[in-house]
Amino acid sequence: MWPKRFEYFAAVALVAPIPVTAFAQADDNISENRLKQLIDDGYDALSAPTEVLDAHFSQVPMAYWQALLAGGVPVAPVYELGDALDNPWLETIGIRQSIDYPNLADTQILASPLKLDGQRLPNRAAPLLGEDVDDLLDELGYDEGEIADMRSAVVV
Repeated sequence: MWPKRFEYFAAVALVAPIPVTAFAQADDNISENRLKQLIDDGYDALSAPTEVLDAHFSQVPMAYWQALLAGGVPVAPVYELGDALDNPWLETIGIRQSIDYPNLADTQILASPLKLDGQRLPNRAAPLLGEDVDDLLDELGYDEGEIADMRSAVVV
């Protein structure tokens, strides 16, 4: 059986206008033994086709390749950080959420990808710097006088 990555290269070669002979593992006529021999001889089974594919993939927009390869090869765009939250797919799966910070309303964030009982874990705004210091010190056993002393000494 062929490794999964070779099946993907072959699937790309079947639908994309890429010369199959440009990379050996996409040629569905090559035998598994010959491929193993090439790899044993030092043939880099990943970088050679990657260079070939990069040259072809960069000639047209990502949307073209997504449509062409959909259903046959796992394919998705890699977004820059600035574009990541604008992806409509995030809205579809409910991973983009809006939270309000005390000083910044309607902040878009990514929810936890984990679900418990079919629900995403809740998000909340992190406290502002120093906002919860008194509560934390109280939980640690400091009384109001000690906390006031720390504040006057600019410890907190």
